[in-house]
Amino acid sequence: MDMGANFAAATRRATPEAKIAHDRFHISQHLNQAVDQVRRAEHKRLSAGGDNSLAGTKYDWLRRTSPEDERALAFDTVSERELKTAKACM
Repeated sequence: MDMGANFAAATRRATPEAKIAHDRFHISQHLNQAVDQVRRAEHKRLSAGGDNSLAGTKYDWLRRTSPEDERALAFDTVSERELKTAKACM
């Protein structure tokens, strides 16, 4: 079901014994938002020190790249570093 509080409340009223399961779309949405928040904070910290390696990588972190993708090699280099963003993504 949708993750909205109203949906959960209505389900609990109608069927109190039912277990609530949330759909993958909404779970993925929350995970992607968390990864992006970590990436933004880390990019800000790194760029203050002159490291712009996270610039332009937002969508690389949020989607899976195929090995044939031209950005995949550049992204592999960034994602293999000891970054908080890489830990959040995994």
